[in-house]
Order: sequence, then C-alpha cells, then structure tokens
Amino acid sequence: MSSDGSFGVGHDHSCGGKAREIKRRVGIMLGLDSHSVISEMCNMWGTKNAEEFYAKMDGISDDELRAAVSAAWDKVKKRKRLMQTEEEKVYAYA
Repeated sequence: MSSDGSFGVGHDHSCGGKAREIKRRVGIMLGLDSHSVISEMCNMWGTKNAEEFYAKMDGISDDELRAAVSAAWDKVKKRKRLMQTEEEKVYAYA
C-alpha cells in the first residue's frame, strides 16, 4: 500500500474508491448506495480488506463483475424494503 492509502492506480481503500473503480471498469454508478453495495460485495466474496477485494475484482471478467454488483445491489434493495416494512408496522401500531 502506498502512503496515500491506495493499492495502485484506482485502488483506494475506501468504499468510494472501490465504487469509482467499478464505474471505470464496467460503467455502473453506485451512487448513494455505494457503501452498502461494496460492503455486500465484500460479504459475498469473503474479502477482509481492500487488497483482497481488488485481487478478487481483478481476477474476474467484466460480466462477472456486473453480475456481482447486481446481486449485491439486489440484496441491499431487499434489506431496505424489509426495513421499511418493519418501520411501517411499528408506526401502524403506535
């Protein structure tokens, strides 16, 4: 790792850096959900740090990366829907 916290060109340790690398590589913008989607991808891949995340990402095709982003985003959206539903139940009984 270099002194600026990166792992080479585009290899920033932050979720924002990983999201920028995904956008650069496959054109998908994660927007406001970037932290949640990247965290879900880390869980799916079993990566513990940025170095492992980039090694996994560099070792798969663009199509596999798009599929991984899509799967992670689907899980994030499902979790948000469940949370919203639970919140609605709380307000209904208040």
